[in-house]
Amino acid sequence: MIIVDYEILVQNLVPPLGLFKHYAVIQFLIIETEKGNKKIDLGFGETYGKTEDEARAKMQAKFDSWRKENGS
Repeated sequence: MIIVDYEILVQNLVPPLGLFKHYAVIQFLIIETEKGNKKIDLGFGETYGKTEDEARAKMQAKFDSWRKENGS
């Protein structure tokens, strides 16, 4: 599987969830298939952080782990 593009979206939690003020999600994931590019939704869920960078880094780690498991 070849990943063409993806985006991590980070937003504020209103109200905050305890110490966590931000959450991150994979907004979109596009892969290359034999029939062309295809947008897929794998339901990565959310990651939470005290800062935008922390939430983004946690989601990036989750995504990188998925890529490693799936040979991408």
